[in-house]
Amino acid sequence: MALALGSASCAVGDAPVEAQAPATEPAAVTPDAEPTETQTPEEEPTPEPEVSISYTGWVESEGGEYSYGVVILDNPNEGMGYEAGQFEISALDKDGTILDTTQEYGTVLPGQQFALHAMFEADASEIVDLEVRGPMSMDDLSDAGTIEVSDVEVTHDEWSSRITGTLSGNFAEDLESVRVIAVVRNGTDLVAVEWTYVDRLKSGGKSKFTIDTFDKPAFDAGQVDIFTLL
Repeated sequence: MALALGSASCAVGDAPVEAQAPATEPAAVTPDAEPTETQTPEEEPTPEPEVSISYTGWVESEGGEYSYGVVILDNPNEGMGYEAGQFEISALDKDGTILDTTQEYGTVLPGQQFALHAMFEADASEIVDLEVRGPMSMDDLSDAGTIEVSDVEVTHDEWSSRITGTLSGNFAEDLESVRVIAVVRNGTDLVAVEWTYVDRLKSGGKSKFTIDTFDKPAFDAGQVDIFTLL
């Protein structure tokens, strides 16, 4: 994940000093200077652990006009995250050429594994990698709450699949427009990525979420992981 972050030196030579004739008058006495306190060098701040990519995947849309991609990232920093961060996700071909780029915005909480999803105007067969660029620095979110996901279920009928679950939060205030992202994988292959929004998550409360899809085979094929983004 691309998130981008000298020294000068100088030398002084010794010049020759000529001998001085003794003074004919007593030299003036200079008062003793006030003692100076010894300055203790400040310790360098401990660098924040890097946010790392744990998974990238992409899949062709049902009509073949687009490709959907997802990047799963790990933020190991306790107390630090990204507040309203802007992220760029690019699809690359075998030569490293950027085929298409999309942008995502969201708040990433401390210690959170999170997912960024994208839609590319590119053929999935041409994509060989996804690249992510994010904010250069992190924000102090030590006072932020957490969100937990529970009771995830996948059901099917003749025409569609449905993912349901529950979000619970312990934020000081109600949250609005919480994004819920479902990543469906079969081993390391991305099968589908779907998302929805929870309109409001009450402070200290719970909210149900539902994601519907008419691409039934996607949810028959593998495991479903749920991620949230504010």
